[in-house]
Amino acid sequence: MPEERAGVGLYQAPIGLLEQKLASIWQKLLNVDKVGRNDNFFNLGGHSLIATQLIARIRGEQKIEVPLRAVFNYPALKDLAVVLEEEYLDKDILPPIEKGLRQEIIPLSFAQQRLWFIEQLLPENGLYHIPFILRLEGSLDKQSLRKSLDALVERHEVLRTVIVTKEGVGAQVILDKASFDLEGVNFKNKSQQELDKYLTNYKVKPFDFTKSLCRGVLIKLGEKEYILSIIFHHIISDGWSTGVWNRELSELYKSNIYKREVKLAELPIQYADFSIWQRAWLSGEVLEQQLRYWKERLFDLTALELPTDYPRPKVQSYKG
Repeated sequence: MPEERAGVGLYQAPIGLLEQKLASIWQKLLNVDKVGRNDNFFNLGGHSLIATQLIARIRGEQKIEVPLRAVFNYPALKDLAVVLEEEYLDKDILPPIEKGLRQEIIPLSFAQQRLWFIEQLLPENGLYHIPFILRLEGSLDKQSLRKSLDALVERHEVLRTVIVTKEGVGAQVILDKASFDLEGVNFKNKSQQELDKYLTNYKVKPFDFTKSLCRGVLIKLGEKEYILSIIFHHIISDGWSTGVWNRELSELYKSNIYKREVKLAELPIQYADFSIWQRAWLSGEVLEQQLRYWKERLFDLTALELPTDYPRPKVQSYKG
């Protein structure tokens, strides 16, 4: 039997060019040395977040627009390549996301609009807060830390974005200048229980959408021991973003400490560019087609009432 696992482009078994290109993308995303045509994306370490990246890479490199479900339905490399070639290769792709012309008021993305709507419907309760907590040990240069946090705010527009209501609709405003909201507290000689209570309360403290959507506190535990707690609202961040935050904060702090050039690539687009692109694309007939689909699917739908120990509240809570 011929060997089907080899380096990209070096398969001994005859395969198609699209399989080779897919294998190359898999290698980079999954950080593996070899990919065979029978390999399963998820068995190699793939998951939903990486699958989303895979879709973006396929779109960018192969000019193929494919739904995320295709990766789950056809996780084997050879099967995914066949589906892409037979069903999606000749279809029109989405227009590229590029830097858009900025207006004073920028529309929210649809994901942001959902969270903004929930904010108007229910009082802010910390449910959509994303905590990022680091325990720091050793000598800490607080000035360098603050400079690094400010540099992140300058680098990523979404970190200095606020949400306002314009004619009854949420919109984002990018502040020209903003420094990171970092406070400092001293918890020396306090108990673990007091610390846990403080961190819990800090996490759920409501945001004023018109002023800031991220904040942080540096908690001093000892002479060379700290906790850095950063809270983002989900309307400007997600779980994947915390990895970006961690890497870039580390790089900026090191560059400040060692007085060297920052090793971060320039950002080609910002989140506002995605929002503008999404609103421009998902409009007109494209939007109507999506709406028609869901109106048909949800037509005459009745709520599923399950027998429970307690009556369903009129307003949804998250106590469960």
